Amino acid sequence: MKKTRCPSSLCVLPWMVILCAAACSQQAEPWRSSSQAGLKAYDEGRYADAEKHYLNALEEAEKYGPLNRRLAISFNNLGLLYQAQARYVEAESLQKRALSINEQILGPEDPELAVSLNYLAYIYHDQGKYSEAVVLYQRALSIVEKSFPPDHPNVAIHLNSLGQLYYSQGRYTEAEPLQQRALAIKQKVFGSGHPEVAVSLNMLAILYMAERTYEKAEPLLKQALSIQEKTLSPEHPESTKTMNNLAMLYLEQKRYSEAEPLLRKALAFREKGLGPNHPEVATSLANLGGFYQAQGNYIEAEKLYKQALDIFDKSLGPGYPDLTNTLKAYAALLRKMGRPTEAHRLEARVQETASKAKKISVTKSP
Repeated sequence: MKKTRCPSSLCVLPWMVILCAAACSQQAEPWRSSSQAGLKAYDEGRYADAEKHYLNALEEAEKYGPLNRRLAISFNNLGLLYQAQARYVEAESLQKRALSINEQILGPEDPELAVSLNYLAYIYHDQGKYSEAVVLYQRALSIVEKSFPPDHPNVAIHLNSLGQLYYSQGRYTEAEPLQQRALAIKQKVFGSGHPEVAVSLNMLAILYMAERTYEKAEPLLKQALSIQEKTLSPEHPESTKTMNNLAMLYLEQKRYSEAEPLLRKALAFREKGLGPNHPEVATSLANLGGFYQAQGNYIEAEKLYKQALDIFDKSLGPGYPDLTNTLKAYAALLRKMGRPTEAHRLEARVQETASKAKKISVTKSP
């Protein structure tokens, strides 16, 4: 089974609102207003507007010297934005700068340091650099569990993050109790109809999908999508991720008539909101290719796999999970089409990209 894409967590955003409030003063009003405007635009998927506001906030933050919380928060915010746009090199650099500032001005057990650790781990995770990510996620969770009560929403944020990582590594039995605990905390704190609850429902559902317990996964995904469409919008990036996950569940069950409209809607929303060259668009193209492959329409499937790989090649580094999955799926298709030589080249590329990713991981380990 091809792994379902983990949803990125909405829960990063409340952290930043809290931090903005903590770091602000009357004199920092221009920085605060720009930061909050950027957060609003980010949450609504208006990335160009978000970048403009965040850069304005960064310019204001730099007026307070090289070691100040406003500057670290601005690096965090801009890094999250660039990560959402698959600008990983820029995002990683910004999050490392934020972490460096926070490590110098905060104590080693400060919960705000855990936020910064989580953001850098999130970038590593998104690129498939799991060994780097897990160390930072575990350190962040340890900090917040010492700083907050066990049912605090900040604990849930970090439980989600580590649970996602374990899922990506195939460590499902370790991931499930973390996601169940995070869901219980959010339901208690926010209520059952909050978008944060939808995030945890989604994460738990993809675990069940990986374990092929589809009867548990489907109601969770439907509940999550209903919450997101009501509280965010049908076109919001988080809604489209849930939509895509539900479509993949139907595809696994050969419920093709239910899968196809969801796959097409997710693709259309992603192209509209993220642009035609974003990795999430490539993921949707590859998933639609898998749909056609399953139905025996190999020509259309190949066309979509090629489009997806072209986007991945332009926007991602080696080792990115969805790139690897698409290469494997396309290779399998070529073998079914009686083209083993071409399939072998793609399979060799899978090995090559895995080797390159391992080398990069060792070189860039913090």
